Amino acid sequence: MTQKETQEWILIHFPKLSVFGYYEYQIDAGLVNNLESGQNFEEEIVWNSGAKYMLSKNFSLIASYDNRFGAGAGLSIMF
Repeated sequence: MTQKETQEWILIHFPKLSVFGYYEYQIDAGLVNNLESGQNFEEEIVWNSGAKYMLSKNFSLIASYDNRFGAGAGLSIMF
């Protein structure tokens, strides 16, 4: 199965499902915050991912995971 055929299969079988993700890498070399002595930089890595399933035009189920806050799920209402 080619990549195009795979994408078409996914869209046909899961037309109401969407996935998302976010990744951020941040370095502070002492320009923003004061660093402790002997420390050259601070780093922070933030990421999350999840999935959203459309139930109807106004309602969807959502589940996600964030490396800082853990897992979560809920009902999304759009108006």
